[in-house]
This record gives sequence, C-alpha cells and structure tokens, in this order.
Amino acid sequence: MANERILIVDDDPQTLRMLSVSVEKAGYEVMPAETGEEALRLAKEEGPDLVVLDLVLPDSSGLEVCRELREAPETQGIPLIMVTALGEQSDKIYGLEVGADDYMVKPIDVPELLARIRALFRRQQLAMEAGEGNGRGGTLELGGFSIQPERLSVMREDKSVTLTALEFKLLYQLASKPEETFSRTELQQLVWGDDQRNTERAVDVLVNRLRSKLEKLPGGDAIVKTVRGVGYRFHS
Repeated sequence: MANERILIVDDDPQTLRMLSVSVEKAGYEVMPAETGEEALRLAKEEGPDLVVLDLVLPDSSGLEVCRELREAPETQGIPLIMVTALGEQSDKIYGLEVGADDYMVKPIDVPELLARIRALFRRQQLAMEAGEGNGRGGTLELGGFSIQPERLSVMREDKSVTLTALEFKLLYQLASKPEETFSRTELQQLVWGDDQRNTERAVDVLVNRLRSKLEKLPGGDAIVKTVRGVGYRFHS
C-alpha cells in the first residue's frame, strides 16, 4: 500500500473533501488546504510527496503558488498536478511554463486523477533509477557536471539544483548521449512516452524550465544547446 503524502489544494470545501476521501481510500496520506497561503506553509513545513493544486484560490492564483513552490529549494522538486476549469492547449502550456508536471480539467474524474498520481510517482522513481550501472550509482560525470539520479539533481563545483522528475528525465536523456542531437519528436516520446496530451511545444517549455535552473550553476547556461530547426543536444 502506498504511503506517500499528497497535498490537495482546492477552495471548494465539498470538492476538497471528496478528493481527500478518494485519495485516502487509495492508500495515500492527504494534507488538505483551501488557500494558497496554507498550501505554501504545508508544502514548506511538511514536505509532501506530490501536490494537486487548483488554479483558482481565494487569496492567490494557483499559478503564483506553483511558481513559488518551484523557486523554493525545499519544494522545487515536488511533482505537481495543476487543476483548472480551463482546457485550451495554451492554458496547458502556460501551466507547464510555471512548473506543473501534469494538468487536469474540472470536473475531476477521480480514477483519472489517481492514475495520474501513480504515473507521476512512477516517473519520478524511474528518473531516480535512470542510468543504473552507468558510473557511480547511475551518476553521470560530464564536462564538470555531476548529474545525480538518486537526488534528481545536477551539480557543478559547490553548487547544485534540484529538478522535477520531468526536468531530470529530459536532462538525463540528453546527457546520456552528449553532442547527439535529439529532435523534439524524439524527446517528446522519451520524456512522456505514449502520453499524447503533450505536444512538441511542451518539449520547448520543458527545455526552458530546465535551462532556467541550470543557469544557476557555473557554466550551466551553455550545456543544453538548440540545434535550429531540429531539436536539442547536450554540450559537454
């Protein structure tokens, strides 16, 4: 039985109660929150394993909460599912831009939500196990960078950044074959598999998210290169 802790954030008490009961019945521990302020406090103090975040909150936008979670070192690697009444592709892309790992449209189908929760946990586990047998514990050492699956992080010199499972999977795929160019279609398949909800534009968004974190490392702004008209490569 699962024992992961899930922070569920929704301003509607009835919806929050329904989701909390359903997720608890699936074997997870639930931390409910009705406001952005409460969600941020619980996330930073309790360290949930996953966040389900409604876009519309009484005191702030879910986008702002997501952005703050991604900027804080203690929460930036937590998988996050964004929930909204909107369903346009542009809204999904914007959700990815601010740091969401997945996107659901209301009304929420509980079996689908549970399937996506399991998929995110599975994706995170696979990312942590990536490259097993390559180097020390799966760690890749390239161009002075240490890419560490067990921590979902990348380090250079005395600085490190924590990545989400999606960001790490993208980086590891590129770094596993340095200087080889991957097309957007290839990366879409490698990162999301058969999930066709994510377009090639989502690959660009994920690359930009990854770059914004890598820029915090010495030389990190130059390791993911754009190959114009084709895709991306890892430059070591």
